[in-house]
Amino acid sequence: TSGGSRSSLTSSLGCTWPVGITELSSELNVSIFPNPSIDYFYISNTAGFGDDFSIQLLNSIGQDVSSQISASKENSGRYYINSSALANGTYFVKVYSNSKSITKSLTIIK
Repeated sequence: TSGGSRSSLTSSLGCTWPVGITELSSELNVSIFPNPSIDYFYISNTAGFGDDFSIQLLNSIGQDVSSQISASKENSGRYYINSSALANGTYFVKVYSNSKSITKSLTIIK
């Protein structure tokens, strides 16, 4: 795969297994806007999202706060994220799609 590295685990017998999800930002052309955001933001991907699309939202100390947002897919293929329950601060949005992931930062201001 171009642009990324593959994580693997090799046993003492020489067998190799892939480990984890490789983060390849060049293959997931994800945009998050507006950023900074107040009560909502959008996530779009020029290549579209796979059936396995999901997002995880982490606060600045790494706590998962995904339960505080709701997402809905729009006709254009982008996702509308209601973030009105979030406090001011910097968050990390981890997007999973097509067995790949990318992490972007997001700032919430009220």
